[in-house]
Amino acid sequence: MRVTAGLDRMLSAYKYRTYPVGVQEMRLKRSLRALCWLYNMLRAEKIRQHRLNHTNLTLTNLRAMALEIRRSNPELLQVHSQAVQNVADRVYLAFQNYFEGRARFPHAKKLKDYRSFVYSQSGFRLEVGRLQLSKVGKLRVFQHRPLQGAIKRLIIKRQRPTIEIVGL
Repeated sequence: MRVTAGLDRMLSAYKYRTYPVGVQEMRLKRSLRALCWLYNMLRAEKIRQHRLNHTNLTLTNLRAMALEIRRSNPELLQVHSQAVQNVADRVYLAFQNYFEGRARFPHAKKLKDYRSFVYSQSGFRLEVGRLQLSKVGKLRVFQHRPLQGAIKRLIIKRQRPTIEIVGL
């Protein structure tokens, strides 16, 4: 561990592989499909609000809208609530980057291009060889090195044929 500028610890990223089976894989795919649909809905609503009312939806508005849509959609009810809120964060950040000149205009995402979702604070627990995900179940994890410290944010990323878990 390196100490820099008086900091006593550094943030590290750990990448682990998992090969979900049967129901687990179906639940992960269902989550990605629902979150991709939500991303496109929030993006379209942000554009619509700007065209009709010349108003900008704030991050708080987008998060509230995402949770409201979640309550009325049975597929989104099968996804952890913080993963749903993270989609609102992604939409907001995509437009912020566009307006500040750092990215192109955010286009609608295709399912094949929507590859990850985030558990930002809770909804997961990593044990030796197993990862418990809320609304998904227990996944077998191949830990090639031991985890040091606590996981603050967990990113589930789909890469063929595996699912990568990145803990920060």
